[in-house]
This record gives sequence, C-alpha cells and structure tokens, in this order.
Amino acid sequence: IYGKRIKNDPTKSFMHGIGNPTADYQDQAKTSRAINLTDWINLAVVVAVFTVIVIGCTFWGWGTNEISAMMISCGIIVSVFSKTDFQSVIKHANKSVTSVAGMIIIIVMANAIGLILTEGMIVSTIIHALSSALSILPDFLIPFGVMTLISILNVIIPSGSAKAVMLMPV
Repeated sequence: IYGKRIKNDPTKSFMHGIGNPTADYQDQAKTSRAINLTDWINLAVVVAVFTVIVIGCTFWGWGTNEISAMMISCGIIVSVFSKTDFQSVIKHANKSVTSVAGMIIIIVMANAIGLILTEGMIVSTIIHALSSALSILPDFLIPFGVMTLISILNVIIPSGSAKAVMLMPV
C-alpha cells in the first residue's frame, strides 16, 4: 500500500527531500570524464608504490614508518603528475588528518594504558586476583565464574587476542 501511494505521489514518502542515491550517481556519471594519460600515470604510480610496500614488508621487514613514508611519497608524486597546486594538497591532507585524529588519539591512549598495565605488573596482579577468586568456587561453578569473568572483561578489553593472553593463566 505504501509503495503504491509513494509511486503515485513521491512527495508523501518519509524519505522525500533527503536525497536520491540513484539520482546522485546518475548526476555524477553525467559529469564524469574520460580517462586521460595523467590518470594512467597516477594509477601506475599507485600500483608501483603498493608493489614496493608489499615487497618491503615481505622481504625487508618494513613496518608502519616505512609504509607511511611510501604512502606520503605516493601522494606527493601523484599530486605533481596531476599538477595540483600546493595549497589544495595541503588542504586535502589537513582534512584527511583531522578526520582520523580522534581515532589516532584513542589508539595511542589504548597503547599507553596497555604499556602502563604491562610494565607496572598491574596485569599480573589482576590475573592473580581473578584466578584466586575462581579458585574458591566449587568445581561445578568454575565454568560459570569464568563466563562471568569474560563477560566483565568484554566491557574493559574489547580485543579477543588480548583477552586470550590475559586469561591463559586463569
């Protein structure tokens, strides 16, 4: 019923005025252009950079620093071939960095907390306390205690591998 009503009068739709993805893609297709030599060169640069990254990680032991340097180099090379002005490159780079800055701060803080917990032997203390609490339970209640413990730790430690390492001694 709703479909027929909307087909007759699209203005009665709950989604009217919000946007039409199909129309947006059609508008974008109308404004697209043919691939030129610069696009092919940029594609070749990107493929070459990713190939070097794969080789570097596989054979030379590259890590995050080397991969980051290659990606930044790729961006600079592509912007040179595209004849993009410096201000535009900086504006887009700034927008990209600000969009991920919050996530970067969260990751750095999580790593710092993990380092403090590990180096301060706090994790060992927590594991000892947890295993002591489970050891006083009767044998038939230990699985329920472990399940409860894991449920509590799911809130604190979202990483499955970190929980596995932490709970092995328990």
